[in-house]
Amino acid sequence: MLKVEKSSPDLETEVIYNGKCAHCGTCGAFCHHIAYDDVGLPQFEFECQETIGLCYNSCPRTDLPLGKIDEMLFGQKRADIALGFYKDIISVKTKKADSVLLGLIEAAFSEKMIDAMVLPKDATKIKGKNNNIPVVVKAVKEAKKYIPERSLQLAGPLVTGIGEAWENGANKIGFLGNPCHLTGVSKVMLSPFSTGANYTTLKIGFMCASGGLLGCKFCVDFAAEHSDLSVGTMGAVKEETLVIIRNKTGQDLIDAAVKGGQIEIANKTPDLTKLKELTNRKKRKNIQTLLGTDMAKIHYLGLSLEELKYFMSE
Repeated sequence: MLKVEKSSPDLETEVIYNGKCAHCGTCGAFCHHIAYDDVGLPQFEFECQETIGLCYNSCPRTDLPLGKIDEMLFGQKRADIALGFYKDIISVKTKKADSVLLGLIEAAFSEKMIDAMVLPKDATKIKGKNNNIPVVVKAVKEAKKYIPERSLQLAGPLVTGIGEAWENGANKIGFLGNPCHLTGVSKVMLSPFSTGANYTTLKIGFMCASGGLLGCKFCVDFAAEHSDLSVGTMGAVKEETLVIIRNKTGQDLIDAAVKGGQIEIANKTPDLTKLKELTNRKKRKNIQTLLGTDMAKIHYLGLSLEELKYFMSE
């Protein structure tokens, strides 16, 4: 399991007040010491005496050994350094006016893979707010108005919605978010802490070029590598959505959605040229940001020599 002997003061020093925070909400999703300001930045409301902090260990901007996480999540290391571990990549579409994402969520509810789904609600119209906030829905009808078309700008502390769903009795929780959210959820699930994150049974990740926050320039994940399914239209044929199937949960959902008529497979072997171009552009740019001028220091990120050579190659 992942466990680092650091806590809230370290999180503040290394991440929150060092410009690296993703505003994802993982640190406070299962800790009542933490609240979030109007832009989703964590604020410690009470003094914490823990020497090994859940907040620090769950943050996607702290210790991140990619190879170890791959093995813990998927049972083996990635063959594709750019896109992460996956079983298949397909292109899908829907005949309905509704989006592919809504079709997947409808299938997840129908197959009882989830009993609640955490989705983003645009809070920018609320006075003082400049992000998204989580909303927990328990039916497809509720979900429909919260389905975004693309990755989330100024994403917000969405992972707190998992804590809310868990506290309200959900035990099969679905989650939709950007790569930073999915890394945070996966880290806390893999940690030795007992939390409501372990009731997350479906993780859908947006492919994301940038969320528009200061901390986004430190993110090297375009393809939501720690999800069950990654979805995105960037690099896809018009009116189609690329789907990266990473594990059995992701494959089961695709199979159910195809069988139920919510989606159809448009191409079993789509052209991945544009997808890889976008992925590599983000990874290489942000790896260089992490490295800075000191090649011996990579901040929070753990990479093998092979991975480092890959990201720094022309």
